[in-house]
Amino acid sequence: MLCFSACFSALAAPVLITPGEVRGALGGSVSVPCQYREGYQTYKKYWCRGAGWSTCSKVAETAGMEAEVKSGRVSIRDNHTLSTFTVTMGNLTLEDPGTYWCGINKGGNDPTSLVNITVLPDAKGKSLFCSASVPFLLCIVCSGIWMNMRDKRSSREMQPADVVRTATNFQTVG
Repeated sequence: MLCFSACFSALAAPVLITPGEVRGALGGSVSVPCQYREGYQTYKKYWCRGAGWSTCSKVAETAGMEAEVKSGRVSIRDNHTLSTFTVTMGNLTLEDPGTYWCGINKGGNDPTSLVNITVLPDAKGKSLFCSASVPFLLCIVCSGIWMNMRDKRSSREMQPADVVRTATNFQTVG
């Protein structure tokens, strides 16, 4: 039974695994790892664009070897040892967002996996600024909460005489 379960799992496992969605900044680059199952090392790998696999147009394709292949702003390199080919799109433009596919040229029904590419405005753009500033703002808010809690705790620990002394030492700067 264990053998059947392991064999069934291997058959049910996808041939290609991709991140599904990748984001990059305008003018920057993105790298998309496309991991494949053992046994597909010598097949040609490709990157195509289109809403559906059957209608997508190839942007770049390997020759079944590990050498990097460049096609305009796109490069594709296969690593047989890691069973992964990586697609890099450079100098991203506002025309680049969309649906892409990692594929293995098997002839007929190729194994494929969908990847959505999103291009964010550059550092001057609002979207990238907001997404980059959220962790910073969260840090500031958390620090403020922590300091407020610390101050409340220390004021509870103070004796009434200390509170009076602190209030009388308070000066207004004007």
